[in-house]
Order: sequence, then C-alpha cells, then structure tokens
Amino acid sequence: MPSHRSEPRCTTTTSKHFVVRSLPGFTLIEVMVVVSIIAIMAAVAAPSVIRIVQDRRSQRDALGLLAILQDAHGRALGRGAAVIVSYNEAPTGGIDTVDIRESLQDIDGVAPTGDLPNPSCSSGQGSGVLAFWQSGARERPTDVSLNLGGQSGIFVVPTASTQRLCFTPRGETRIKTSTGWARMTDSAQFTFTSSTTGNARFVYLYPNGIARLRI
Repeated sequence: MPSHRSEPRCTTTTSKHFVVRSLPGFTLIEVMVVVSIIAIMAAVAAPSVIRIVQDRRSQRDALGLLAILQDAHGRALGRGAAVIVSYNEAPTGGIDTVDIRESLQDIDGVAPTGDLPNPSCSSGQGSGVLAFWQSGARERPTDVSLNLGGQSGIFVVPTASTQRLCFTPRGETRIKTSTGWARMTDSAQFTFTSSTTGNARFVYLYPNGIARLRI
C-alpha cells in the first residue's frame, strides 16, 4: 500500500516590533546655557544701544533747529519782512529755546500790532511767535551753544542768555551787537553735544542765510 506522507504544515508567525523614537529637543542644561549667553550679550550691548539713542536725540535737536532757521530765512524772502530769531540759552542742564517773529509796521495806529511786513530789523513791531523750538526736555540729553567764529562785535540784548539774529528780505543775515544790528560776516555755529556720549552735531548758519547740518 502506498504510504501516505503527511506534508508538513507551514506555520507563519508574525511578530510585531515597536520602535520608539525620541523627539528632538533640548535638555534643561542646554536651555540654561543659551539663556545665560543671551543675558550676557544683552548686558554687553545695552550701553551701546543707549549711546545710539542719546546720539539720535541730539541729532533730532539739531534737525529741529535747522528747520526753524530755514523757516525764518524762507519767510523773510517770501513775505518781504525781516524775521527775528531769538536764541535763549538756558543754564547748563536746562532747556534752550528758539523762536522767530516777523517785523511789522503799523499803518493805521489802531491795532496794537503791525499791519504790513517791515523789511527792517531795527524798526517796526514784532509779531507773535511764528515758530518755536526747544532742546530735548526729557532727560535733557543735549547741550547747545552758539559761536560766531571771527565775527566782530558782541551780542547786547535784554538778558545775557538771549542772542538774536535777523534775516532780511534781501538775503542778508544780521546780528545784534553793541551798536545795533550789524551784517554777519562769518558763519554762526550751533553745537549740539550729547551729555551722555560727548558726540556733537553742528548747524552752520552762513551770512547769506543758508543753514546746513554737519555731523
């Protein structure tokens, strides 16, 4: 009889393998090291940032006064009136101010102020304040000074801390001296010095009435 051979049964065993992968991240020590480095860099950079901010305030003060001088010069040429610039220098640490007024002439004798533009610096009535500027009031970061270079004569005004310039419709710049108004023969220099950094900005006013900023 034929022999029956039993075929072996194939048994398939499926095994499941679970692979656990760790997510990327930082350990507590690594985070603390990074935070410490950032803190050190911030402490080193802070003084430089403060100096930059203070310098920008000084430059902003210089630009503000430059705009006032340009406004005064433009008014004199455009309106045919002498424009008086009064620079009031405060004590050290104080707030310096500048204001401009037009010279007016009264033709009817009624109003307390003038009626028509007056081309003369020495005669006429002053108008109300047309433009006003003051140095930085917050933390007073800027010291301002005015020098006349080689200009002869000295300022003589009601108070020793006030100095006056005058723009005429003819394009001249005059200064208040011991004998009245004299034609300016040298450039006037406004110096803006940061009380924190010592860096300076300069506004130059030339005899023809043109003002320029120099750094």
